[in-house]
Amino acid sequence: MVCVDDFALKKRERYGTVMVNIETGKVVDILESRDYDDVEKWFESFPNIQVFSRDGSITYAKAMRDSHPKAVQISDRFHLLKNLTDYCKDYIKRTVKNKIEIESTGETVIIDNIECKAKYQYETTWDLITDVKKLRSEGHTIEQISASLGLGNKTIIKYSKVQDCDKEKYIMKSTPSIKRETIKRNKEALMNEAKAYDEKGYSLCKIASEMSINRRTVKKYLAADGTYTMLRLELQGQANYRRSKNA
Repeated sequence: MVCVDDFALKKRERYGTVMVNIETGKVVDILESRDYDDVEKWFESFPNIQVFSRDGSITYAKAMRDSHPKAVQISDRFHLLKNLTDYCKDYIKRTVKNKIEIESTGETVIIDNIECKAKYQYETTWDLITDVKKLRSEGHTIEQISASLGLGNKTIIKYSKVQDCDKEKYIMKSTPSIKRETIKRNKEALMNEAKAYDEKGYSLCKIASEMSINRRTVKKYLAADGTYTMLRLELQGQANYRRSKNA
């Protein structure tokens, strides 16, 4: 009773064949080839083989039939389980609908008096954590808090476990709204800097070099009315125009 399988001597280039005694689990022999002639020759040197265990190789199957016509060929454990799994998947795909409708229970997941995505309205992460813990103590589910605050379930679980002694770690962290304000202030500062250079008589190339930004960006900064919001709307309008033109 022998199990036959191939293995890579050099992946995608050279392969060999290993013969294992099924009863003892010990390696009987190793061939530096998996070609039909070499494998069939080895099989013929052991006329007492009665059972072959193999994978789906056509070459091995033919070599076994030609050398031992009366021997039994069986699939190894791995391929038995793999074939069974594949057949089960195919059966499920054939019998189960692609879309399954689940009736709504009618229960709303948005908590009253909380605007959706309200996480952006908190000044610090600690304020957000405090409200999450309060909502959990009031009996609201993780799904309800997630839908109301725009947080992931894992984040809510994490925030619910934060202790008061960890307040210093979160009190200084900025929420997305604070980050957006920081970006806005930085953009306005850049625009003011570009206009200051322009008032001194600097050329576009000179301003771009001094500020380490693109010449086009300098031109847009100088054309803006001094607020980041107006510049952002202008850039967005230009992007929309380019997309419509390409379409």
